[in-house]
Amino acid sequence: MGIDAIHGFEGKTPDEIKDIKEIMADRAAFMGNITLSYNQGEEEAVFDAIKKIQHIFTGGRYIFSSDGSCFPDTINNLIQIYSYFHSFWEE
Repeated sequence: MGIDAIHGFEGKTPDEIKDIKEIMADRAAFMGNITLSYNQGEEEAVFDAIKKIQHIFTGGRYIFSSDGSCFPDTINNLIQIYSYFHSFWEE
């Protein structure tokens, strides 16, 4: 048994992810696309994207992850995003 997941959607909007999901149907899960590269004051746009992705993947087939590498200057963003994610996704 294998696991098929697509990762690496850096820079794609939630609408583009939705289109890709429709093309892939149930052939693979998706992972990532959450940016860690944002400045203080831009959090709401990232949080909105997380909510849209949650809506797109209602019912599963999504692995929450960043869209790429985590650098020292993005550690605080990583903590903030994962805290935000866990505050509502598991409800």
